[in-house]
Amino acid sequence: MSMRSCVFFVFSLFLIVGVSSARIWYVDDDGPGDPFPGDPNVSDPLEDGSELHPFDAIQEAVDAAAEMDTILIRDGLYLDEGNYNIRIDKPVHLKGEGGPENCVIDCQHSGSGITMTVPAAQPVVIEGLRVLHAAAGFSSSGILIRGEVTVRNCQIQENQVTGIVCIGNNTILDCVIENNNFTLGNGGGIYCYTDRRVRIEDCIVHNNETSGWGGGICCGYGGHAEIKGCSIQHNKATSDGGGLYGFDESYLSISDCDIRDNSAYFGGGIHLKAGEIDRCRVQGNYASVSGGGIWARGYITLQNCLFTDNQANNGGAIMAHTYNNAFAEIRHC
Repeated sequence: MSMRSCVFFVFSLFLIVGVSSARIWYVDDDGPGDPFPGDPNVSDPLEDGSELHPFDAIQEAVDAAAEMDTILIRDGLYLDEGNYNIRIDKPVHLKGEGGPENCVIDCQHSGSGITMTVPAAQPVVIEGLRVLHAAAGFSSSGILIRGEVTVRNCQIQENQVTGIVCIGNNTILDCVIENNNFTLGNGGGIYCYTDRRVRIEDCIVHNNETSGWGGGICCGYGGHAEIKGCSIQHNKATSDGGGLYGFDESYLSISDCDIRDNSAYFGGGIHLKAGEIDRCRVQGNYASVSGGGIWARGYITLQNCLFTDNQANNGGAIMAHTYNNAFAEIRHC
């Protein structure tokens, strides 16, 4: 074998070993060897995270996993310590086996759901989970993500904190975020607290509420949020932006969304400082003061949108304010 062939063989073997070294860790709340199914405090004496002897607490699997491992959570209802206040400090793939209808994390109003404690240097995926009843205070959430994280096919529901908090280059796909109520700040459904890029696509954001800004979605601190193909309905903000709110130089690109029956003080449907809105239906929203459909200030482009049945004391469909040579451009609406 030539020297070049030998080097290529060794390098290829290294790649195969590196790729194949990623492991699957199993979690099951009622595994076959568990003497007390559903109680993570009493476990299978042989539990090791294998398929035959799975962990019964999600945190155990996270702690045991190495970078780029997969944690496969079997169908069930996950309660008690170790199955909420889950802390992820490495890039892993956290997956509910049977999807969010069958794999449920119930925080029992005692803490957060899942939190990325450090920004991930490599992509992290959270999918197929339902997170319920998170409640603890200002810094809590259903899911808090940092770094390069994708949340997909999850249901974040009935939390007394923000459903999903984004701190990084995050992607939220095919998720249901509904019936979350945050009374201590901004963002009932989703809060993009980042100067990075966030993508929210094909999501249902319904019936969320906040005592501050952005009942459905709130974006701030200079980031760019791309919101596409979402249904944003029946959300409420005590302050501004019932459906969506953008502030602090953040830029929102909103397209192909149905923004309906949201309410707020200013901007019942949308309160926006900078961004573009294209091919959206803005219907039946209400502002008690101004901008029933949209309250816009700054550099705004609206095009190919439908506005119907929005209400406010001033500007039932659109209230546009310009200052410091800003502009609002409205085309084909």
